[in-house]
Amino acid sequence: MEIQLLEQAKKVLEKNWQDGFTIPCEGLYPFQWNWDSGFIALGWAHIDMEKAKSELRYLLSGQWSNGFLPHIIFHNESESYFPGPEVHAANLSPYSSEIKTSGITQPPVLGFVLEELFTISGNTELDFILKNEHSSDDYKESLRVVQFQTKQMIHSSARIISELSRYMTLEPGDVIYTGTAGTTAALKEGDVVDVLLEGIGRLRNTVGPTPK
Repeated sequence: MEIQLLEQAKKVLEKNWQDGFTIPCEGLYPFQWNWDSGFIALGWAHIDMEKAKSELRYLLSGQWSNGFLPHIIFHNESESYFPGPEVHAANLSPYSSEIKTSGITQPPVLGFVLEELFTISGNTELDFILKNEHSSDDYKESLRVVQFQTKQMIHSSARIISELSRYMTLEPGDVIYTGTAGTTAALKEGDVVDVLLEGIGRLRNTVGPTPK
């Protein structure tokens, strides 16, 4: 009975996974919620620790410059939920993030969730825990400046690869720049461009000085 229950819980998490974060309920709650993600991360930690960490990173990507952590992060578009970002109008605050969010918060759970992730990992995820315990000013230095899902692209990744393959031979390790959906921030010397493709790998480059 317990094994069956665990398998059902795993299927729910996998069904609601959105390439980086988990929605609480398809249709009813189609965005990322603050304390929902905290408890969802605990569930993922027993199944896939990388997804648990991604859950919290995506949550913190909506943190405001003054440290405020909203209760909804509107990563994606949906017409099935009200009130949406237009009603919250968080952009009216000078501290709001570039990612659309609500303007209220929920009871804090992130602290003890990070502690639980550390325990569940067998005390091996210390670097991840420390990075997420930084002050808002410190954390802002490593915060995502842009993120989007491939389903938001005009042309799918498969279509782009197919079209490019008509004119050139793609080799393992080739990088295809697709552009971004939304606003971006200018890069400066010392910034790190970190690209993570689930199941494939990570490409990380540090921006060097401007050529003279």
